[in-house]
Amino acid sequence: MLKVNIKSTNLVLTSGLKKFIRTKIKTLEKFFDNIQVEARVEIGKPSLHHQKGNVFYAECQINLSKKVLRATSQGENLKTAILEVREELERQIKRYKEERKTKMEKGGRKLKEDLKASEITKKS
Repeated sequence: MLKVNIKSTNLVLTSGLKKFIRTKIKTLEKFFDNIQVEARVEIGKPSLHHQKGNVFYAECQINLSKKVLRATSQGENLKTAILEVREELERQIKRYKEERKTKMEKGGRKLKEDLKASEITKKS
C-alpha cells in the first residue's frame, strides 16, 4: 500500500491537482508487494519573482526499509514535472528491486556451495 503525502510551496494546492498527483504517484504501488510505503511529494514554485514565465518544481521521496528513493524535476509545466518525477522513481524502484534479486541469488548460490562443501568433507 502506498500512502501519498502532498505539500505545496508558494502555490495553491487545488483538489484537482491533488487528485492528479495521487493518481500518478499511486501507479508506483504495483512495485511494492503488500508492504506499507509512504511517498512524500512536494510541489511548488522556487520563488515568486521569476522574470520570464513560471517555473515549477516537483520532488518525491519514498522511504524503503534500507534505502531512500528521491527524484526531483523542474520546468515550466507543473504536470510535466510531476510525470518526470514519477518516471524517475519508477526507474529507481526497478533498479533497486533488480539489485535485491541479484543479492538474493548470490546468497542462494553461496549457500548451495557451502552445503556441497560440507557434504564433501563429511564423506571424507
